[in-house]
Amino acid sequence: MPLPHLAVCLSGAILGICHTPQTPFRPWAPVQGGVCWIVNERGGFAPLDWEVENLQTCAARLEVVYLQRGRTVVGAFQGVYVYIDATMIAQAGRYGRPSQLIGPADRRKIDEDIRLLLEARAREKSGR
Repeated sequence: MPLPHLAVCLSGAILGICHTPQTPFRPWAPVQGGVCWIVNERGGFAPLDWEVENLQTCAARLEVVYLQRGRTVVGAFQGVYVYIDATMIAQAGRYGRPSQLIGPADRRKIDEDIRLLLEARAREKSGR
């Protein structure tokens, strides 16, 4: 950890600003065009989907995983981190704090569409 970052974390520890995803420094996120990445169980990046149009579409794909798992999901699209938890869908670069990517009203609509799609897939699998 670079010394200036360590000093910021130590001085900011009392304020609680040095925890993920708020950490002001992150390793590089994958930059390969059109690939939506997810952080796997070992902390590395794995491709979630290919030929993804944009950051918002990647966030929606990651939201599917969040709804299925019911826990925080971290991914990336073209060098930008995507964080999804119960409170927000956010984006962040290598430095800086996450900012809202998809607002609450849009998230509710996306979630409803995802749930309908998952229910339809489940009905197809069960043969109904």
